[in-house]
Amino acid sequence: MSLAPTTLEGQADPHGFTVTIRGALSLDRAATIARSNPAVDRASVLNRGDHAVLDVRFVEGRSPAYRVEIRGETVDITIGR
Repeated sequence: MSLAPTTLEGQADPHGFTVTIRGALSLDRAATIARSNPAVDRASVLNRGDHAVLDVRFVEGRSPAYRVEIRGETVDITIGR
């Protein structure tokens, strides 16, 4: 992230989750999330001026446990397989 995020605002749905990351912009792409976890169909992050929006969609029929948390200037995303 460009700075340490101030807050995370998450919204889950049956097909994945969306997290608004306030106070920072993403410096990396989210595609590596999908490449590294077979339960993830696609992942994207969009910078929106003063915040970033992370969207993760799961493979049809999958609904793994996940956790998103701030660690300094990093947003740590853990997704079960």
